[in-house]
Amino acid sequence: MRRNDTPEKRGERAAIRDALKKFNWRLLAVLVLACAVSSILYFVLIDLGGRYPVLFKITTASYAVLLAAAAVAYVAYNRGFAARGVTEDMLPDSMSPEEKREYVESAALREKRSKWLLIAMIALALPLLVDLFRLFVWDSVTGALRSMLGS
Repeated sequence: MRRNDTPEKRGERAAIRDALKKFNWRLLAVLVLACAVSSILYFVLIDLGGRYPVLFKITTASYAVLLAAAAVAYVAYNRGFAARGVTEDMLPDSMSPEEKREYVESAALREKRSKWLLIAMIALALPLLVDLFRLFVWDSVTGALRSMLGS
């Protein structure tokens, strides 16, 4: 038995273990892999843009366009999130109970299925955000640190 082990602490540890068991590790692995592949591809193409300037412009623009298209598709697929939080009682009386049930279930299913599109959006946005940070913030931060440290 551990020192200072109280029933409350054992309960907290059990709750953490249960939460970790419920966590979707596969989805996290897919997200990390998608971000890694997307970032590697982006920065390799940007590096090649030093030799082929048109490639630099095409890469940045294509990532931005793909990100925008994925965002529009995400919102459109989820019907503008109009059905989020809607219950059967909130729907009009002109709909039959079965139509109401199908509508609510469809909204939940669409939200669950669209998480893969959200992963694509994150994977496309990450290299763009890292590149923007590197271009516009990194030099200012390192310059400020150098001046503070007197180097």
